[in-house]
Amino acid sequence: MGGRLLQQVLHRRVPQVLGVYLAAGWGALEFSDWATGRLAWSPAVPDLTAGLWLAALPVVLVMAWRYGAPGPQHGSLRQS
Repeated sequence: MGGRLLQQVLHRRVPQVLGVYLAAGWGALEFSDWATGRLAWSPAVPDLTAGLWLAALPVVLVMAWRYGAPGPQHGSLRQS
């Protein structure tokens, strides 16, 4: 069971999507921290950025699982 799940995760490119998401989020956090110091943005901006980044993580993982498999993609989540 565990080996099959791991094969599915790798086949659906979930680690690649997660890596890109983490790198982009890190960049967004760095930018918000820089902008807070240089552009006189509110000190809450980095915290808000981190909160939104973490809140979107489950959505990114579900979308990676659903649409990450190679081959033709289907536009609807409904099964016919």
